[in-house]
Amino acid sequence: MMLNFKNIALLFLVFSLRLNTYAQTEKKLDKAEKLFINLEYSLCIKKYEKLFHYKKFDSLKNIHHILNLADAYAKTKQYYKAKNNYLAILKKKPNYYSAQLKIADVLIRLKSIDEANEYVSLYLKTYPNDSYANNLYRSILEYNLLDQANEKYTISNLNINTSFSDFGAVEYNKGIVFSSNGLKNTSLKKYKWTDQPYYELYYSEKQGQNDYADFANPISLSDAINKTYHDGPIWIENGNKYCWVTANQKSYKKFNSNLKDNVLGLYLYQIESNGEFKFIKEFEYNRPTFSVGHAWFDEQLQMLFFVSDKPGGFGGTDLYISRKINENWSTPVNLGKTINTAGNEMFPFIINHQLYFSSDGLVGLGGLDIYVSNYNGYFWSYPQNLKSPINSSMDDFSFFISEIDEDEGFFSSDRPNGKGCDDIYFFKSNENFYQHLKIKVIENKTKKELEFVDVYYQKNLREYKAKTNQNGELESLINPLEDYEFIISKPNYHTKKFLYFHENFEGIKNNEIVIQLEPEQWLELKGKVFDEEQNIALDSAKVILTNQTYQLSEYHYTDKNGLFNFTLDTNCQYQIFVQKEGYFNEQANQFNTEKMNNTTLYYDLYLHLNKIHLNQAYVLKNIYYETDQWDLNEDSKKELDKIVKILNQNPYIVIELSSHTDSRASFKYNLELSNKRALEAFKYIVSKGIAHGRVKYKGYGEKYPINRCTNNSPCSEEEFRINRRTEFKVITY
Repeated sequence: MMLNFKNIALLFLVFSLRLNTYAQTEKKLDKAEKLFINLEYSLCIKKYEKLFHYKKFDSLKNIHHILNLADAYAKTKQYYKAKNNYLAILKKKPNYYSAQLKIADVLIRLKSIDEANEYVSLYLKTYPNDSYANNLYRSILEYNLLDQANEKYTISNLNINTSFSDFGAVEYNKGIVFSSNGLKNTSLKKYKWTDQPYYELYYSEKQGQNDYADFANPISLSDAINKTYHDGPIWIENGNKYCWVTANQKSYKKFNSNLKDNVLGLYLYQIESNGEFKFIKEFEYNRPTFSVGHAWFDEQLQMLFFVSDKPGGFGGTDLYISRKINENWSTPVNLGKTINTAGNEMFPFIINHQLYFSSDGLVGLGGLDIYVSNYNGYFWSYPQNLKSPINSSMDDFSFFISEIDEDEGFFSSDRPNGKGCDDIYFFKSNENFYQHLKIKVIENKTKKELEFVDVYYQKNLREYKAKTNQNGELESLINPLEDYEFIISKPNYHTKKFLYFHENFEGIKNNEIVIQLEPEQWLELKGKVFDEEQNIALDSAKVILTNQTYQLSEYHYTDKNGLFNFTLDTNCQYQIFVQKEGYFNEQANQFNTEKMNNTTLYYDLYLHLNKIHLNQAYVLKNIYYETDQWDLNEDSKKELDKIVKILNQNPYIVIELSSHTDSRASFKYNLELSNKRALEAFKYIVSKGIAHGRVKYKGYGEKYPINRCTNNSPCSEEEFRINRRTEFKVITY
């Protein structure tokens, strides 16, 4: 009997020890997970590695901890370790869908394209409409095209790069300013994401006349800027008078101190005549609950482009703009689904109405790639990948084109064979790579050489417009690996589109192409723009005419009488779009010049532009609800489509949708019902591709009737129905 008691006691002791060990292990796993949630990846990895070293955690119960570790490895650019942990998860649970997508992303970075294709294809079988996964799949299909070896650019690793991270070079004075975490004492306080020092801004002067990759030893840019945590990147105004700096926000302590070194903001500094930097103010849309950074101000457009992970975007980080109005800034507006993706967009750079930025959500070579989008004054074009050698399978970002020579500049990358984690690279267009092509334009009958002919084409993803000389000639350097589309246009001649295929170059005699234009009388378009409310002519309205047949745009401003005029090619489709500050943009109906006999087309637009009245409510017709219902019928959707059209035509306005009920039922019930109705309208609009942040919604219940039908009023059903309405108002533009 005593023996039995001893055995029971021993078993109880062993069981207790196991329970205690299990509890301690669970506690340690929870601590590791907390580090992961707080973005302290370097510490999280150490904690998990120590735990996993002593015990295998391959059960389904702990699989999310393995995923945390794999994600932490990926976040700290340890891609082979990330791959192995994702594989461990998928071995145990093949249908772990998030791991399928994440390993595909990592495998593309590691150039294991066929293997990546396996996993993303599996994922798409379950989630065929996932936009990020579809772009990943397209990246695999187009990989060889994007990675085609060429010598278009000469690329050099800067001599000032360190064994740590250096990025974000911009020109300043006689050199560059850039961010680095490898130039100060590495024993100082470290960033818990990477276990590396925080970034500071440095200045380095160019040495020599020719080699732009050779710089003097960097010095700290300014003690007024460089503080305890991250500082940089920076945008510097052309005249070196002021700059925007990305840095850790100062007000983080009021919210979550664990995330203090991951919340960024924008700060404006004045550059004094003696080179000192003086703090002016922080960006008025900094918020301690999300990051704002990577500013680039376009002085032509008077727009500040920046990056934010604020709620309501399309993905992780999106690109936004804020317009400068005197000394203030308009409410930020998301650049929309053409630019932003389900991934991350960042590091905007603007030159000549071209937006360069980095994204990991578009079709690319892996990680962040650099893209360019052209702005026509109305829309941003679909982004185009800069391809190899600018882009690689790793992260490529912080693109900058020199103001001194637009054929050279800088970018940053963590591609293999660099000096550190991220390096700054200098690129220069290689003239020896290009081939000379001469275009000669003549009249088809007389063979007369035509001078001042407009020639439109694209080179290195930039739009070019050039004119023939007095001999009707234009010489251009062309990429021998690319095809070109030339559009040849001159008033009173039929516009011609010419396709040049690079494989035919050897067959072109004397490298010269002769284009013959046929004389043809152009038409003249005349029109007038009015104010809708006052019926008066509007001067200085911008009228944009797009020849949709050839995708050519031009614009004129109306004169003091509201008049404008254009010349029109024959047999072409045209679209007119009108803008004026303080008014809703207006798009006229398309028209075609085919079979038009009159030489003058009087197109009195009477475009009655509607003035924008902030916070003025506009009732949406035909959006009515049955009693106690919030579903949208087809008529309601058609009415909301008009709002979608307004938002698309006016990409920088933000609206509020409001829903109202009749006075029947209780106040609380009506408030809840109206919120549901407003939410349904909101959901429909954003389903059409409008960024969440551009549409606010609110239910007001029975608070604001538009007729006499309040509580206990004797009203007909139709009168009650009128109060069940949806309105919208512009709250910023």
